[in-house]
Amino acid sequence: MAVIADRYDSDLVLELYIGTNDEGKDLKKTKSISKINSTATDEQLYAVGTAIAEVLKYEVIEFRRINKNLLIG
Repeated sequence: MAVIADRYDSDLVLELYIGTNDEGKDLKKTKSISKINSTATDEQLYAVGTAIAEVLKYEVIEFRRINKNLLIG
């Protein structure tokens, strides 16, 4: 039986660089924006992430899109 993945939601995750610890290791933190419309394009999410990054205290290392799918069998 074939399984169909039906996308119903997405999250935008921003990984932030918040500094280094006493041993010199990078410290990172993530911020998530949930319930993004699943029809939003990658370009639209990147634009939103870039706009958000401009007002954050910490530097954004990367943007991630996490898609949530309902698997139908």
